[in-house]
Amino acid sequence: MKKIAIVFVLSSFILTGANAYPIPNQSPILNLLQSNKNEIEAQDLPKAVKETILSKEKTKSLPIYKAYEITDASGKTIYEISFGLEKVEFEKKYNEKGDELED
Repeated sequence: MKKIAIVFVLSSFILTGANAYPIPNQSPILNLLQSNKNEIEAQDLPKAVKETILSKEKTKSLPIYKAYEITDASGKTIYEISFGLEKVEFEKKYNEKGDELED
């Protein structure tokens, strides 16, 4: 009976000891692989992107809620724009030339 109690106590220590040393967070590695996303003002969008927004019926009638400039690992820049007045109604992505990108 004592042997079973000792095995139980040792097992408990082993299991709780495993939680004392958590696996290190791997976010620095993931951050290297993810893109760089910066919020920008609507007036800082490239001229080609602004012209595309104003030429489309759906986007020209709504204000820009938020705009982001995203640079991926390969150096390409994408502009992610959220449209809406008090909340985001929809989002669209554009390249530097003003071409709309599909998700």
